[in-house]
Amino acid sequence: MLSQYEAHLGNIIRIASLDQPRRLASAKKSITYEEILSCSDIAMLKELIIDKEIEEFTRMSIGEQFKWFNSRAKIDPLTIVPYAQDVMEASLRRNNIVHCAGKVTRKYLESCAALDCERESLCEGESLKVKAKYFVRCHESLLTVGLILGYRTCRRVAPEASKKRIDGDMLHLIFEMLKSAQYPLAHAVSKSVLAAPLEIHNERLRRMFSINNMIALKRLGRDWQAARDADDWSASGHEFSLALAVLNEDYAEACKVMLKIGPVDDSVTSAAYQTWPLFDEFRQEVCFRESYEAVFDRPFELNTSQAIESLEDESAEPRPRRAQSSLTFGFGVTN
Repeated sequence: MLSQYEAHLGNIIRIASLDQPRRLASAKKSITYEEILSCSDIAMLKELIIDKEIEEFTRMSIGEQFKWFNSRAKIDPLTIVPYAQDVMEASLRRNNIVHCAGKVTRKYLESCAALDCERESLCEGESLKVKAKYFVRCHESLLTVGLILGYRTCRRVAPEASKKRIDGDMLHLIFEMLKSAQYPLAHAVSKSVLAAPLEIHNERLRRMFSINNMIALKRLGRDWQAARDADDWSASGHEFSLALAVLNEDYAEACKVMLKIGPVDDSVTSAAYQTWPLFDEFRQEVCFRESYEAVFDRPFELNTSQAIESLEDESAEPRPRRAQSSLTFGFGVTN
């Protein structure tokens, strides 16, 4: 997992360097005369410099890599709490297992203490183990840190016109996490995105990340109401009123909002009622089926494959009335 994570960070550096070549000016790399002659053009020379940058980066410790992002990309991975600390500890544990046969060393204990890493109580000479619970947490932390670093870096280097699409791509990833019941990961990523709200393209998208976070928290049996109460939802659109009513399990109110939204509002389409994880329990209610039939003039039949095709069609050819609102509460994004 750590090797894949490090390869992912290398790809982030490559994308950032190619999108903003001026960043290469600060990359003080030694290039031999022979290497320069081997480059047929400037583009090939840039690739050579980027390759050297990535090679040097992958040789750094996790702590040094985090400092690189802080100084070069102006992104502090340590703010991705507590997942960054988990990643650092995982790297220390990997090195200990590889080089010390998994025996706890004084250096490992001192490094964990210096990095303020959470770990179980261990004494020098004990065996480090990778239990199932630890493995799952490590997997979640690596994915979260990798996704957030990629997301923030892409937003930093992308032109303004592309930033909404990047937010939409992240929303879609969270939507897929919710669909596949990866609730801890969906919460971790949503929470990390919301930790830097000014980086989100607009208020509407920020609220969508917040709804996704609430869905994940509720499915985990955790306090999602605090996230709800942290915002003023009074001026939000009908789709947010519907989401909150469903989360509150006020299905009578949710059905009223369904009727207000109607059949032609792209904020919540017939396909959305079929596929959004938000509606998983709501679909079982009699009032939902009655309201659906009243809105779309046909009985509700769960047909996920057709609904997904419909969402893809809407994404390819959005309706002219509200083309920018074809968003999905996984809530994710389809356009």
